[in-house]
Amino acid sequence: MEYKKCPRCDEVISTYRGRMTNHYTANGQQCPGSGTTFKRSGPHVGMKTPWGKADDVKQVAEGLYFVSTPSHGGFKLTPALNAKIPAKVRAEGGWYEEDLAYFWVIVTFPELVEQGVVKCTLDQAHQVLRDWFPDEYEEVFNLSVSPVQSHKRRKQVFTQEHTNDWIAIAAWGDWHKDVPKGMVGVCCQPAGIARQRNAPSRYFLVPSEDYSSDELNTPVGFICEPSPSPNAPYQEVAKIS
Repeated sequence: MEYKKCPRCDEVISTYRGRMTNHYTANGQQCPGSGTTFKRSGPHVGMKTPWGKADDVKQVAEGLYFVSTPSHGGFKLTPALNAKIPAKVRAEGGWYEEDLAYFWVIVTFPELVEQGVVKCTLDQAHQVLRDWFPDEYEEVFNLSVSPVQSHKRRKQVFTQEHTNDWIAIAAWGDWHKDVPKGMVGVCCQPAGIARQRNAPSRYFLVPSEDYSSDELNTPVGFICEPSPSPNAPYQEVAKIS
């Protein structure tokens, strides 16, 4: 709850969600200033966010807020603070979601780690960014990111080397009417264009032990064709739906 000076009676009155609560003058009459609305200067409960309406807002540093919604959350930076984020990764509006993007805020302001505002280490923040934003990381820090250092870079390199291999994009267990017991029905597309609109699809029946094998897993997922498994080539079937 915030307190503001009433523009009609000059008393300091409580406000709720930017609106002055009802209050009364000395003669018992409701002050005309009741219900006055105020423009809020920062994030607040009930405001719209990229993840829905905010249900909790905490100021964690000067110009920096952590905003939560029922489904997600992240950092909200004031314009002045957001201007300090490298332009390549700066989010319009100053919103940085909590899973990945907010690590750009942490590496830009390492004092957040030193002051205990965030629970990760600076090394952990850098690793997340190398893993998921290797191209942006290289540009921001003028460093090269190798496949060994980055999950996404490994995926990029593997995809280039296996662009015509058929990788799994969807699968059905043997609970499906078209999948025999002990098998997995797999929909595959070429690695280089997988999940793109109009990418061709093929369907295979794969032994469940192959599909769950760590040895047959790759940076882009399971490959149906070609496969090094002794059970390959896998049986190709009509569309599974």
